[in-house]
Amino acid sequence: MSASDSPFVRTVLTGIEIGEHEASCEQYIALLERYFHEGHIDFIVIFLNKRTVPRHVWTEWVQYFAKHNISFAFLYSQDKMGAGKESQLTSDIVNELKAIAGSLFLGDMVGEWGGIAAWQEGNFTSPGLLAPEQVADMRSASRGLVRHVGRQVALNERNGVPATWAVDATVLYRYLFEGGVNFGIAEAMASDPELLFAALRGASRAYRKSGWGSHIAHEWYGGYKNDDPLKYKRLKLAYYQSFLAGASLIYPESGHFGIYSYGEHYEPESWQAQAYRASWNQFSSFTRYHARPEGNPITTIGFVQGADDGWTGWWGGATVWNQFSAGEDWHYGAAERSWELIGHMRRRREWQDPTVFTTDATTSASYGQYDLVPIEAPLSIMKEYQVLIFLGWNTMDEDMYDKLKRYVYEGGKLFMAVPHLNTNSARGDAPALFRDGDVSDLFGCRVHGADRKRNWGIKFVRESHHKGYAYPVIGNGIGDPLGAEGPVECASVELMGADVIARLSDRFRGWPEDSPPLLLEHRYGDGLAALITSWDFPGAPTVRKLTEIILRAVVADEVRHARIQVTASDSVRYAVYPVKTDQHVVYVLNTDYAVAHQAIVANTTMETLIAVESCGMRIVYSAPELLIVPESNEITIAAIRMADDRMQFEAAVHRPTRVTINSCKKIVEARTEEGPIAICRDGEHANATIELMNSGCVTLLTERFE
Repeated sequence: MSASDSPFVRTVLTGIEIGEHEASCEQYIALLERYFHEGHIDFIVIFLNKRTVPRHVWTEWVQYFAKHNISFAFLYSQDKMGAGKESQLTSDIVNELKAIAGSLFLGDMVGEWGGIAAWQEGNFTSPGLLAPEQVADMRSASRGLVRHVGRQVALNERNGVPATWAVDATVLYRYLFEGGVNFGIAEAMASDPELLFAALRGASRAYRKSGWGSHIAHEWYGGYKNDDPLKYKRLKLAYYQSFLAGASLIYPESGHFGIYSYGEHYEPESWQAQAYRASWNQFSSFTRYHARPEGNPITTIGFVQGADDGWTGWWGGATVWNQFSAGEDWHYGAAERSWELIGHMRRRREWQDPTVFTTDATTSASYGQYDLVPIEAPLSIMKEYQVLIFLGWNTMDEDMYDKLKRYVYEGGKLFMAVPHLNTNSARGDAPALFRDGDVSDLFGCRVHGADRKRNWGIKFVRESHHKGYAYPVIGNGIGDPLGAEGPVECASVELMGADVIARLSDRFRGWPEDSPPLLLEHRYGDGLAALITSWDFPGAPTVRKLTEIILRAVVADEVRHARIQVTASDSVRYAVYPVKTDQHVVYVLNTDYAVAHQAIVANTTMETLIAVESCGMRIVYSAPELLIVPESNEITIAAIRMADDRMQFEAAVHRPTRVTINSCKKIVEARTEEGPIAICRDGEHANATIELMNSGCVTLLTERFE
């Protein structure tokens, strides 16, 4: 089998960053050769500091990279350039790099541009940092960031840099791409990595980028105590979380050549620095003998980042677009806090919660992953999601509304709230509703303004038009209202084809005649449009319970209809990658620091129970009537072929590994190209275990059970 025909194509590259702590740039090559095996590093990121790199060192670097076939990029060439320079990557240096290394020269990485919308006020006192500008509204702020990014990208283009890469710890990648950035890197561990990956994956899909990466800033953000063993467990989890989420480039920021964080200093030979290198070596080896399927994991739910949304997802600041002197209207409010609802979805509900039905399937999204989708995404990308949900800020306009109408008409399910119809991007101003509130074509109602506040609870009064949404409906209206958390200000709505799914109520029996609708549904074309009529955003404390019920019902329905399902504790993360229409690879990660967890992995015909060790990952391969479960990750299964009397697959074996075969057929014989292999049977059941010693084709002869 030729390399081009091989099913084992590497899709994840691992690399190293160097230069943050190392004082002498002349020593970088020696450090790489001393601490890392030749041929194991796929790419190098060089952190440029303000000391000018001698001209001969650029030449030595690029010659070394070209000799060893190592891709490379530079970080902070524009930020750490020294006095009187725009960038350390001058046109003559760029020309030499390209002449010697060709396509190995990946380009220039710029860092933390999203920080312009995320940092606290004191950070802007540092020399060289762009100070926030006083802006009139959300639109001016978002456009200001895009213009800034565009200016920096243009500088790279003038110098002939092949591409601009952006490393960022916020979820604002969509603005970076809009400004011209070519490739995005999530600064994992400086924020919630799951949210960062969802945002970068969604933005990369929307802007049709070829892939994305994970920059693991673990030394500074993996734990405040460098001698804490949990810090190094987090590092292992960060690598595997990056892998299963879909990153195609994964590398650590620092720590492997010494540790300098939090006023401490550990030399490269310390056990702490050795732990960094050991984790990298283990993970890098894994990516070399395990071939993840190409592309991104399956996602069916998209949380929409509305126009001008300034929520960063970063824990470091809570002022929108960093308008520190613009008054309290610019502090994080219900629009930004609405995004916190995603985090609530990762936790299993308490056993006494009566809104749980059949089973609690909402500890993860369907297929284990979700995306944050920029509203700028083309309709063709939006249609790849079964459901679109608005949470944070949005400034509505005609083009957006028409695109959402087409999405719903062609079969999509859309959830919005009245504030998402606002056309006024000024914070604190009275909303100006789209088309004066006449959204009867999409939502089946006309919004006439705010109604009076009522300190009531919520009653679901009818089932959803989508039968899979299991809302806590009280059929005869007799029962306690849910979620009474304070005064709710609903919109005054005129129904024009919409149906009322939930109302406010203040009583056990029924509801008052003037009870306002709180959730509307309207069938439009082949899809469904749902509108929360609260005058505030979905994450406002008084309507948060309603939104949580809606989200959990939506997620549970998507999980139930998924072709691959994983049932486990809320410490377990997973992702599903398609190989063919009916074949998938499932990655199951246990994020629990201390104990192993079990997980049930099921396809449409069968299921298997696996144990996942603490901070460990298991891989399951799924095909019709078949689940293949290796005991270790030092093997890759690919090219599964099914026939009436046999099953075949290709195995790339790094070390001898036991593999359990769960099949709807009885396995009567197993053989490789070298001859028959022993089968360990699980009693009279279909399960059988074989031990694979070498790579090659495995054939399983099967017969139907009588």
